[in-house]
Amino acid sequence: VSSISVVNAENLEDIILKTQSDQELVPAYTLDLDKAKNFLAYANEKEEGVIVNVQSDSLVRLYNARSTKGLFNLNIRRYIRSKNVDDGIKKTLSKRRDEFWFLNNGLTIACRDYSVDGNRLKLTDFSIVNGAQTTTLIATHKEQNAAPFSVPTKVVMPAPSNDKIDLMSLFNELAEPPNPQKPIQPRDPQAN
Repeated sequence: VSSISVVNAENLEDIILKTQSDQELVPAYTLDLDKAKNFLAYANEKEEGVIVNVQSDSLVRLYNARSTKGLFNLNIRRYIRSKNVDDGIKKTLSKRRDEFWFLNNGLTIACRDYSVDGNRLKLTDFSIVNGAQTTTLIATHKEQNAAPFSVPTKVVMPAPSNDKIDLMSLFNELAEPPNPQKPIQPRDPQAN
């Protein structure tokens, strides 16, 4: 027996917001950075953020610990296989790791809070909203060259003074900008 529910637009919005707020996030994790005090910070009234160089081996540990436990839950694209893009990233991982920083767009992480302490990035309630493909390929790459390298990473959180921003709305806004390597298809936001 099947049942059908009819809801009006207001109820549908409430259902969507509840579903989004129930998404599992990574509660806390600390990533290694390339070196102390090597970051660029920026803030406005609504958000604040930092650009850092996350060490690839630290990213692999995060992937192994949390890949199915909130790490990509708010990433619209998740990991969508694309032979051309995958092959390009794998080639860089195999033969040009020292150029990875220059050849890859990196990651965007949205979080409730972050802090940079020396060469460590501490994150709270976060998800990678852009960069699931890059993270997955780095973590699953099995070539002989396993030398660590830096991954450019942007981290964004609501400004502490901004008590009006909804964390899930911020996450969705950050996940939506166009990505030249893999544009968002009209079905992607709906499927997520």
